[in-house]
Amino acid sequence: MCSVVKVDVIIAVYNAQDTIKETVKSAMHQEIPAHLQTSLSNVEFDVVVCCYNDASTDKSIEILNKLKKDYDANASLRESKLMETTLLIGTAAEGTSSRGAGYARNQAVKLRDMITPIDDDAKCFHFLCILDSDDIMHPTRIAEQTSAMLSLGYGQHGKHLSEKALMGCQFDRIT
Repeated sequence: MCSVVKVDVIIAVYNAQDTIKETVKSAMHQEIPAHLQTSLSNVEFDVVVCCYNDASTDKSIEILNKLKKDYDANASLRESKLMETTLLIGTAAEGTSSRGAGYARNQAVKLRDMITPIDDDAKCFHFLCILDSDDIMHPTRIAEQTSAMLSLGYGQHGKHLSEKALMGCQFDRIT
């Protein structure tokens, strides 16, 4: 079994200044629940939260940049039970207009590949996890979904292990 699992949390951002901070923090502070710690003990998580600002006209990009700065500055203070995460931010060129959530998600998916060269010989799983800019993640979502995907035998039926697969979820809206 592969020991490295890459998970890219994809967040399309457009005028989300009121929610983006809580959204990003929920993705950045994932943990492995006690009931999965044994089954995932050989898994090294490489989680990247990929935010693409699609020409927001509010303060979304300023909030994202501050979150990145604060998170990078406090890297040594993270609790050991949390998965190691990185925050990547892309943004539309100044003066352009929004091209929609689908476009922004596609741009967010490209962020890791622009920073980290693709290794065709990598023996790891690579999952994409979509998160709307006005939602929050359950603190164990990544571990729970990864465990479920690995139990399905992804990568054992002709797919190259470094190909990306989409992890979905059910959600409850709390009002």
